[in-house]
Amino acid sequence: MGIKMGYKLQRDSIFVFLFIVLLSVCYVLPSGSIAGLINIKIIALSLSFAWLVSFKSKQTIFAASLFFIVLSPWLVLGVINGYGYLSFSQFKDIYITFFIIFMTLLYVYNMQGDCRKLLSVFFVCAVFLAILKLTIYFFSIVSGNPVSFYIELISGFFGVKLMTLDVSNGGVGRINFISDYSIPYFVFYLLKYGQSYTRSAAIRYFIVIFLIISAFASFSRFIWGMTILSILGAIFLSNLKQRLLIITLILFCVPFLMISDISDALALRFSSEQVSSSDGIRNIQYQYLMEKFDSSPIIGNGFGSYVKEYIRSTDAMYSYELQMNALLMQMGVIGFVVLFFLVVSLHIKSFIKIKPITDKLVFSLLFLSWIGSGFFNPVLFSSMGGVIFSFFLLYPSTVFDKNSFK
Repeated sequence: MGIKMGYKLQRDSIFVFLFIVLLSVCYVLPSGSIAGLINIKIIALSLSFAWLVSFKSKQTIFAASLFFIVLSPWLVLGVINGYGYLSFSQFKDIYITFFIIFMTLLYVYNMQGDCRKLLSVFFVCAVFLAILKLTIYFFSIVSGNPVSFYIELISGFFGVKLMTLDVSNGGVGRINFISDYSIPYFVFYLLKYGQSYTRSAAIRYFIVIFLIISAFASFSRFIWGMTILSILGAIFLSNLKQRLLIITLILFCVPFLMISDISDALALRFSSEQVSSSDGIRNIQYQYLMEKFDSSPIIGNGFGSYVKEYIRSTDAMYSYELQMNALLMQMGVIGFVVLFFLVVSLHIKSFIKIKPITDKLVFSLLFLSWIGSGFFNPVLFSSMGGVIFSFFLLYPSTVFDKNSFK
């Protein structure tokens, strides 16, 4: 009995290690490959999957088969319609998203793992990227090179096109990673439920400050708006003492907005020219995608499908800022409903765990806001999307289910 128990603990520990490596890689790396040679994400996912099959074969094979069966009709449809490798590429993106969610569910409910351990991985990765952004700003100021110079170096190394925008020749500029979309939800959790993660207020607010810096550096109006909404949600749910602490934190940050480069960045991102440009791109996309949708509204055009007259990414031609509309075009009404039914059903148990109705309301609003990110950028179904969905599985367990702690 003791030998079997020891073997199980060792086996679970190896999976947890592999899963943490996978989550870290998905969070930190802007793309799967390094120098276009080694796909670290696929290697980490494959190792985690192989290890799971070795001792959780029934559940793992069932989940892998279920996701494949549900998604494969649109893979086949995309191949039939001539989209070839793009169909497999988009299928892989969505499949990985669901498999990361499955592994999180297995960790929380089957292995009774300590959810705070995985949250620590998220927060450490988020702080690491915030420090990286500050380091880039430092080198930009010292060298006089614009921020875009360093972002282009990172883009070249990882073989991905990162968004950037310079405010000045040296100092402040846009540094936007896909993982930045997690920041608002982390801020909310730490401000409202942070005591379930750590009793140290200093650690919690230290992390929050770095997250706010990282959110600012993203230059994303969506991330800025969601961070503000998350802070308001935390204030709404908090007691008087917590509210005073949060307001004090906000007042601490306000003077930094007066720094010229920071105020210039805010003015630039909210300038009528920038807003009109972004809205114009999305309006054009909407028209093209809906025209394509009308050609096959029920079952869609298949994974990998795109509008030949309007391509936004030469690397992933099926990818559009309006990811929700693109998915509707690719999967049709039937596939769209099936996809989001699967997403919601995987999170029902976490929703039920949340007891106060006000907490349920805020959780729902935040979860819907994450779904809504699909109307701004193609981040929802990706390896990082799986990480953020996993966060929504984890945080109710750390707060409302004391049995999830080891």
